[in-house]
Amino acid sequence: MPHIDGFIFGWVPGTQILVSVNHPAIVFRRKAGDPESSTLTIAANAAGEIEFEVGFKAPVVGDVSPNEPPQVLFADPKNGDKFWDVLQYAYGWRGSTVPVTFCDIDGVPLSGPRNPDENTFIVRPADWEKAAWFLLERRRKGSHEVFHGGAVIAPAERPAIFFLMTWVEEGSQPEDYDWQITAALKSPP
Repeated sequence: MPHIDGFIFGWVPGTQILVSVNHPAIVFRRKAGDPESSTLTIAANAAGEIEFEVGFKAPVVGDVSPNEPPQVLFADPKNGDKFWDVLQYAYGWRGSTVPVTFCDIDGVPLSGPRNPDENTFIVRPADWEKAAWFLLERRRKGSHEVFHGGAVIAPAERPAIFFLMTWVEEGSQPEDYDWQITAALKSPP
């Protein structure tokens, strides 16, 4: 569901929405295995959501132009209402996924529990030079839910990436989650 000025927007169930994009490398599918298209007409489900997959025929790294980031465009064919939502950061092909290793500033893995009074870092994934970005993904421990994106991290030459506490929910600690890092690659794997 798109966000507008911080609010989540929903549609009346059954409303047909035309979805398009402003970048030639971005395509849509109703679900995995369906044909790709630069436009898609889809009905809102009973919860007022429209569900579809976003795919990439080539890497989309950085902005389309300095003033126009990659955007998903939504239009109601009946009344002509239109708005858009930005695809944040940069995207490419999904690369390998590795568990997060907490470490010190030099990239040395922590041998014991993380000290909450000290800065926390995570080990930079291998092959960082192949990645456009890294996706830091999390799920609550013991939940068996799918991993959800918690942050997008730019590749860095230093051995460790600073861990921001804004990546966890208020009142939580990093230890409350399982973490993984997935590379968004610049070219096909």
